[in-house]
Amino acid sequence: MYLTELQLFQILRRKIGESEVEAIVSFVETKLKENNEQNLKVLATKEDIATLRQDMAKMLTEIAENKAEMTKWMFIFWIGTIGVLFGVIIAFINKH
Repeated sequence: MYLTELQLFQILRRKIGESEVEAIVSFVETKLKENNEQNLKVLATKEDIATLRQDMAKMLTEIAENKAEMTKWMFIFWIGTIGVLFGVIIAFINKH
C-alpha cells in the first residue's frame, strides 16, 4: 500500500489531531533535512571523484619523475662508492 503525504496527514489528523500531526510532520522534515545535509558533508560527488582522479594522475606523474631522478643519483652514488673502494684496494695492495 502506497500512501501520499496528504493521505498520511489526513489519516493522522483524524486519529491524533491537526496540531499534533503538524508537529510530527515538522519534526520529520527537520530530521530529513539534517540527514541530507550530513550526507552532503560525507558523501563524494562526481565532481569530487573527478578532481581526485586528476590529483592522483598528477601525483603518479611526479612519483615516476622522482623515481627516475632517484635511480640516476643511486647509480652515481654506487659508481662513486665502487671507485673509492677500488682506490682503497689498490692503495692497500701497493702498500704491501
